[in-house]
Amino acid sequence: MKRTILKNVGIGLCFLLSTGTVCAQNYPGKVKNAQGIEVTYQSNYKGKARPGHLLMTVSGDRVSLTNVWPEQNDRPNPRPEDKTPVTGSYIDYTTRQAYRRAELPNGQVISAVTPFEFGKGFTQTGEGKHLGMNCKILRTSINSNTIEVWYTNDIPFRGTPQANVGVPDGLVLRVVRNGDMIQEATHITR
Repeated sequence: MKRTILKNVGIGLCFLLSTGTVCAQNYPGKVKNAQGIEVTYQSNYKGKARPGHLLMTVSGDRVSLTNVWPEQNDRPNPRPEDKTPVTGSYIDYTTRQAYRRAELPNGQVISAVTPFEFGKGFTQTGEGKHLGMNCKILRTSINSNTIEVWYTNDIPFRGTPQANVGVPDGLVLRVVRNGDMIQEATHITR
C-alpha cells in the first residue's frame, strides 16, 4: 500500500515537473526581432503579494518604469493633500543616466538625475533560471541591506526595475532585498 502511494506521488511529481518545463515561455524566441518589450514585475514581502505591479517598457536603449495600482474606490473624493505623488523613472543606457520624477499633489514637480556604471558595486555569486532564462546572480550591499540581482543576456534588451541598487549590463528579472522582499518579472511581451 505504501509503495503504491509513493509510486503515485512520484509519478505525479514527474508529471508536474515535465508539464512546467513544457509550458515554460520561450521568451528569447518571442522577442527575437522585437523593437521593444514590456516586462511586468510583481512585488511580494515575506511571501505576500503587494497590490499593483510595475511595468517596464524597453525601447532600444531607453527604459520607462510605471507603477500600476489597482483602482481605489473606497474614498470617492480624496483630499488633494492625501493623494499620492505621480512618479516616473527613466533609464537611458546611451548616456548612462537614471532619471526620477515626481509630481506632488500641489502640482510641484521634483526630479533627480543619477549617473551609473554597469555592474559597479556588484559581486557575481552564482547562476540560476527565471522565466526559463539563464540568469547571472549578482550581490551588493547598500546601507546594510543585502541585495541580489538576477539578470539575463538571453534576450537582446537591457533594463532594471531598480536603478538605485545598481545597473547590470542585461535585463533584470529578479531583485531580492534581505531575503524577504522580492520584485520579479512575471511575464514579458512584445
